Amino acid sequence: MRIKGHMCAQRTKTIMASCMAIAAATFSQAARAQETDTATAAVNAGQTDGTEIIVTAQKRAQSIQEVPVAITALGADDLEARGIRNLADLARQVPSVNFGEVAGTSQISARGIGLALLTGAGESSVAFHVDGMYISRPSAAGLFQTDVSRIEFLRGPQGTLYGRNATGGVVNIITPEPTDQFKAGFRVGIGNYDLRETSIYVSGPISDDVRFRLSGDGLDRDGYVLNSFDGERIDDARRWGMRAALDADVGNVTAKLKFFYRRNRFKGPSYDPIDANFPFPPGTFDLDPYRIVANSPYGARQRAVGGTLRLEARVSDAITLVSQSNYMDYKFNIDVYDGDGTAVDLFNVTRIDASKSFSQEFNIIGESSRADWVIGAYYLRDRIRQDNLTATPGFAALGILETNSFSNMRVNSYSVFADLTYKVTGAFSLFGGARGLMEHQDIKQTAFLVTPVGNAFLCTPTTPGGFTKQDRSAVTGRFGARYEFSDNANIYGQYSRGYKSGGFAPSQCGNPFKPETINAFEVGSKNRLADGAIDLNLSAFYYDFKNLQFEQIIFTSLFTSNAPKSELYGIDAELLVHPARDFTLNVSGSLLHARFKRLSDTDPLDPGAGLQDLAGVPLMRAPDWTLNAGAQYDLRGGFGTFTIRGDLYATDKFSFRQFNDPGAIQPSYVTFGASLTYRTPDERWALRAWVKNANDRAVLQGVVANPGQGHLGTYAAPRTYGLELSADF
Repeated sequence: MRIKGHMCAQRTKTIMASCMAIAAATFSQAARAQETDTATAAVNAGQTDGTEIIVTAQKRAQSIQEVPVAITALGADDLEARGIRNLADLARQVPSVNFGEVAGTSQISARGIGLALLTGAGESSVAFHVDGMYISRPSAAGLFQTDVSRIEFLRGPQGTLYGRNATGGVVNIITPEPTDQFKAGFRVGIGNYDLRETSIYVSGPISDDVRFRLSGDGLDRDGYVLNSFDGERIDDARRWGMRAALDADVGNVTAKLKFFYRRNRFKGPSYDPIDANFPFPPGTFDLDPYRIVANSPYGARQRAVGGTLRLEARVSDAITLVSQSNYMDYKFNIDVYDGDGTAVDLFNVTRIDASKSFSQEFNIIGESSRADWVIGAYYLRDRIRQDNLTATPGFAALGILETNSFSNMRVNSYSVFADLTYKVTGAFSLFGGARGLMEHQDIKQTAFLVTPVGNAFLCTPTTPGGFTKQDRSAVTGRFGARYEFSDNANIYGQYSRGYKSGGFAPSQCGNPFKPETINAFEVGSKNRLADGAIDLNLSAFYYDFKNLQFEQIIFTSLFTSNAPKSELYGIDAELLVHPARDFTLNVSGSLLHARFKRLSDTDPLDPGAGLQDLAGVPLMRAPDWTLNAGAQYDLRGGFGTFTIRGDLYATDKFSFRQFNDPGAIQPSYVTFGASLTYRTPDERWALRAWVKNANDRAVLQGVVANPGQGHLGTYAAPRTYGLELSADF
């Protein structure tokens, strides 16, 4: 496996270098030589079956090669072939993307812009959308990677069309539509850690104008982490859910109703001491990545229920009206977990993160021979409850038995926007847009310490720090140009401005933090070369980033601050080579420079160092380089088809804290994955064997730094493997 991965990596580097040289030295000649339309035969970035991917990144259907945005799109076939079942899998297929998880909260960054908040405050800098619905809670993002027909990952600020909290980018998850003909299928799988998973779907017409789709899935898996204190397995999963969709055509109006229900139960999250000089007695902790010695039980529950209603009215050949209504009721209960991950009875945590959100968007979408445009309005109402209860027996000698906080936050966000693409000539286009945002946030908090003599209140909604509000407005936008050398090659450049909302630290009284803003400049090219056998997409960017939101643990509470100024620049590249019908090679990578330009801070783990000047220190989760590579071969015959696939992911080291301290750094690493799939001649049945992290590399995916303890870490999954049987009828 290592030999194959090494050969694949060397080969992909050679091909990428050759294609970049072609693009740089003979760009216009190569472009003009391909005047014939090869779109149907070409292969889009991320697609391995030779078909073109159509995306809706700009609120209308377009070929991915026509969108002047750095975007990776993966269709259903690729999601299956590459084994993408969660956000961690997705991150390993997209350049300049890093994924982690802390306390059950997904932390994903794109080009160094991500969620640096640990446990509940704020929202992600990469906005998640499922069927057009914004997922506001970062801990909910990991529930929706099942029964998916396409995933689009847009990198860079997307504030014009997607609004707030899209400074790093946008992930669009699109689920399958009901079909005109009856279809059904299932998938069952087994694997190590006693993995058992099942999914099933049925779809078809109810009448000439009404169609439906129903799907359900379940997963049961033992934990990756062994708690040697009581013999239990931690970080397991007991997950199941369902989706229902109904489409109806009434005259010139199409109504699309989708409903979902998701549940997950697991023992976790687990924290493991990772410092060799951990200041606790031997035997009370374990430095093995997948073993802990924790004296407290673990238990957590997630539930999400909601749906979307999309109405599309074709007013004329040129104008479409769209209404999208969304609702989600989400609750994440961490019933209890050992906050120190040791046999010392130091502190235990209970937490609730709940949200009820409603959003409404209206679009007027127009198109003509010279212009494409969209005008829209958007409203979001979110009611968030966050409770943090920490039992602190380890601090009883100080007179503190518990530290508790209860908060209720309200968010009301309003925005209007417009975006236009205008063809100045047949080859040259200008595009631009703007969005105006107004937002109100307020929070009511109650926080107190439980002492042997009673409760010591730090704040209540009627005392200072117990009620805080923010009213803010912002304007985001973009302006750029695109030039087509031919149907198969274009270049673009743009300026865009992004905005991420501020908020409040739910475990601290009176701790509001500022919004993040970003001014971004990007140039790129999208090229289909060698008669459609090669796709090469390049982009270079520069970001001026202000007020990065980050957290520190002080005692048992989280304090949120802003880093005044940061600077980021880099290059993304995606290459797809399809030299023959049965062979595909995909390579993507990034070079990134992401540094604080202005930040001074005191490290609670090293107070003796005093106020530190952190200018020049790397941003969190921002490796200087990443590389993704995959190779796939189909062996066809009368017996059916065997598909062999191998994947490689490599990254430079990166830090989890702004201090870049050695105990909070993940060193550079490489992981490998592979699969072998057999399909019957009629392609109805498939049997797939797979392995992920084949070299069994222990990778840190989150770090919590507690004063008096040092660094506690959570690790990504070790080597996993399994077997799947699927059928479609």
